Amino acid sequence: MKVFCIEPVGKRGDMRPFDVAFASALARQHLDLTWVTNDETELALDGVNIWRPFRGIFDSGSAILRGARYFHALLRVFDRARRLRRHEPTLIHQQFTLVPEFDLVLAALAHSVGIPYILSPHDVIPYVSAGKGTLRLLYRHCNALIVHSSYARDQMLELLGTQTPSLHHLPLGNVNDYYSGDDVSTGGAREGLGIDLGARVILFAGQVKKEKGLEYLLQALPLVKAILPNVRLLIAGRPYHIDVRPYETLIDRLGVRDSVILRWGYILEHDLAVLHKAADVVALPYLRVYQSASCLTAYAFQRPVVAFNTGGLAEQVVNGRTGYVVPPRDVQALARALVEMLSDNARSQLMGRQGYQWIASTGDWDCIATATIQVYQSAVKALSGLAVNS
Repeated sequence: MKVFCIEPVGKRGDMRPFDVAFASALARQHLDLTWVTNDETELALDGVNIWRPFRGIFDSGSAILRGARYFHALLRVFDRARRLRRHEPTLIHQQFTLVPEFDLVLAALAHSVGIPYILSPHDVIPYVSAGKGTLRLLYRHCNALIVHSSYARDQMLELLGTQTPSLHHLPLGNVNDYYSGDDVSTGGAREGLGIDLGARVILFAGQVKKEKGLEYLLQALPLVKAILPNVRLLIAGRPYHIDVRPYETLIDRLGVRDSVILRWGYILEHDLAVLHKAADVVALPYLRVYQSASCLTAYAFQRPVVAFNTGGLAEQVVNGRTGYVVPPRDVQALARALVEMLSDNARSQLMGRQGYQWIASTGDWDCIATATIQVYQSAVKALSGLAVNS
């Protein structure tokens, strides 16, 4: 079986560690895999063909031109899959839906020539605007759908109702091994960031979106600081369709400028390690989320998590074991959980180790790859049966 796995986000969306782990696990199953990504993502994996037709889709400038490049890349994938299908079973598995209207065309084209099309949307309803009608058409054109949380599965069933294709819940796996070679020390990380070794550090890292609830974490900071004066909030990440000036204003209004360290912009992988090594706890006050790669990254660095009890994130934080979950938008509860975590260094370190161990067992990539290939085989078999019956 020949599989084209389309992952157009890659490095731009901080997905490279997960791409490496998933593609490598599929290759260990001796799958004939072509990993299809963008020109910004550097990958070199044993047993995996790397193809980068998504060129310039994240450039600055005309959105129309970027969209045209994206659509052209999808058509190139379809053309290559169509030609190979004459000689062997061929399947397309797409990660993310960046432009649902264009992805629907690819799904329809694949359907027209009998190529199974499987989609892992990650976000059932994307954060950027997308009509539910288009999404329903896209999802119903899939031979199978893969989601990464029970919450996402329930949302998909609610969206599609009785016309839901074959739906599978497979978790995101761990990135523990990806970061295992990092040799940054906590002391070295804090020295580089200008943070005192005795400070208690909260980290908020990753793409900055309005759905991530940063304002609630900022509002909690004065309450934490009243009990732990040496607390520092480290904020790092690239703003995503959002103006950060309201956050800057809020920081000044709350009078916590001296306790906040800001690093607006894209986070390089080495810098991501530095940020996590400098932190005592990772805060994820998300208001809407299907699953969180940031949570799994925290676990990879053995850092505990304090999060709002929201969506798929509630499934990734084991309350009292790998961190704490508190009611969404409850600033007082968020502050209490952070104080409790930061006041007991031994307990926070234990939770960090337990998070590392928990995701290592529940997010085993070889198990995920085996289950994914079973989805592939079922889709191919189902289409073959339809062809014979017709």
